[in-house]
Amino acid sequence: MSKTPKQEIDDRIEALQLKLIEENAAIGALRPVTLEEFDGTRAQELRQHEGKRDGIKEQIAFLTAKKIQIASTPTHRRGAKTTKQAAVYKEIVKLKKRNPKLSNVEAFELLADSRDDSEEAIRKAFYAEQKRLNEETTSTAREKRDSEGESDQEDKGKK
Repeated sequence: MSKTPKQEIDDRIEALQLKLIEENAAIGALRPVTLEEFDGTRAQELRQHEGKRDGIKEQIAFLTAKKIQIASTPTHRRGAKTTKQAAVYKEIVKLKKRNPKLSNVEAFELLADSRDDSEEAIRKAFYAEQKRLNEETTSTAREKRDSEGESDQEDKGKK
């Protein structure tokens, strides 16, 4: 699975943070405890590690700013893709709102004529979407009822 640019930046930041930990450990090991331990070669090595550490910090700051920039950049998001079933259902409901006396069969005929599609395909799409919506509503209501039932049982147990 491909990563989003934001995830890639997060991975790079994490890798740099690990490098930063290593550099800080090296700097800690090179810092002299006493003045007698401080010699020229050790001081030069310490400065090199400090330079690397500063460079890593700048890279992390740059990537963090870039990540924020990506997050704030508006992307062109498409709306949820409408399936044929959902579009048919929506059209039938719209037709029936305009003309409440219209039966489902008549609405299917009208829509089939306007879409150059078969009445059977329209009917199947309509009822399939209606079934999906009913199942979705039922499962949501069931989840809500179940969660309320659990809290009711907990309340009874506490009394």
